[in-house]
Amino acid sequence: MSNNLKLQVVLSAVDKLTAPFRSAQESNKRLASAVRQSRDSLKNLNQQASQIDGFRKIKQQLTSTQQAYQSATQRVATLAKEIANTENPTKKQLEAFKKSATGSGATQNQI
Repeated sequence: MSNNLKLQVVLSAVDKLTAPFRSAQESNKRLASAVRQSRDSLKNLNQQASQIDGFRKIKQQLTSTQQAYQSATQRVATLAKEIANTENPTKKQLEAFKKSATGSGATQNQI
């Protein structure tokens, strides 16, 4: 029985000595998991920020294209009025009108 008691005392001492290490190991596992989750969250946030930036760029391009379309449409309307008010439109006027109308259509297709 003396051997049994010694064995129990030794095992108890080992448990007491290794308890802080086991606790540290568990804490380390939790920390590693938290770091992984934080890294994944950061990756997702960066992807979302990239998508938002892309959306802003597309919105700016759309605004610019809309303004170009409005300008081209106004130019076509002005040229159409000039041609309508002229009995014999010049070749230059007709070419300018055709070019503006084609450009306006191309700009509209971009929208």
